[in-house]
Amino acid sequence: MNSLTISVVKKKIPTKQHCLKVASLLQATEGVIYMRGGLEGNRDDTDIELQFRQESNFFYLT
Repeated sequence: MNSLTISVVKKKIPTKQHCLKVASLLQATEGVIYMRGGLEGNRDDTDIELQFRQESNFFYLT
């Protein structure tokens, strides 16, 4: 059996700097982004809707 070492890195990821860099490169003054988070569906051969389930990898923007 091999030994496995797991370590935790406490270094912060510079997401704010990346966001600002991307925004400056886009140079957009106005616009809209539409992001669909999931699909609605119906049960086969019925008019009953399936329960909506959001994509698990979708993050809400606020």
